[in-house]
Amino acid sequence: PSTFHLKNLAEITSRAFPLKVSPHGDLVHETMRRWFMSFNVYDPSKALAYIDRGRFDIFAAFSFPDADVQHLETCLAFFYWAFSTDDLSDEGYLQAKPDQVKAGLDMCREVLIRPDCLIPDYPYAMMLHEMLSITEFILERRATIGAALVEAMVEYSLDLKIPDDVFNDPIVIAMSEATTDIMTWPNDLCSFNKEQADGDFQNFVCCIMSEKMVELQEAIDILVDMLD
Repeated sequence: PSTFHLKNLAEITSRAFPLKVSPHGDLVHETMRRWFMSFNVYDPSKALAYIDRGRFDIFAAFSFPDADVQHLETCLAFFYWAFSTDDLSDEGYLQAKPDQVKAGLDMCREVLIRPDCLIPDYPYAMMLHEMLSITEFILERRATIGAALVEAMVEYSLDLKIPDDVFNDPIVIAMSEATTDIMTWPNDLCSFNKEQADGDFQNFVCCIMSEKMVELQEAIDILVDMLD
């Protein structure tokens, strides 16, 4: 079909997570805009378009509303790194080169572990084409959306130091899984059209269509009902 209808997802998720926004968003945006441009990840015109289109500053301001300026800057830097790397491996020149993606991420990991190491000549700090079942996809998507990284950034943004064993508590695990699903499923709903146009079917909507043998709108409705 040429069109499909989607309910207001924010209206659903806001029942669990009322929206808050950081008052430091504009200030941090200007500072980190210059920071990102300094790495020459893209040519200047593409980099500016990437920043203006993505508006990662707004994403960070809503994701970490209680962070102070310094912590919010780091959180926004994380988003710039994460999304530019994701684009590189999902649709950039490393799309079919997982070994090079891993090599680049290994460089990034080395910088985090050893801040005094030599700065690598790499400006960025995966995907398997296989249709999974709904159950398999939920588990797989929880592992690939980057939720654990975001949880760590939330902890950092509030300057908390939560003991590692807390994250092994069954209640905390269940909370983490629920918040991850609430973050992931709307992402797949909103990105479905672009991804299917790119021939990328690693999307929850596609899994539902395949397993339940339904058309697009019904699959969309099923996933929205699951979210609700």
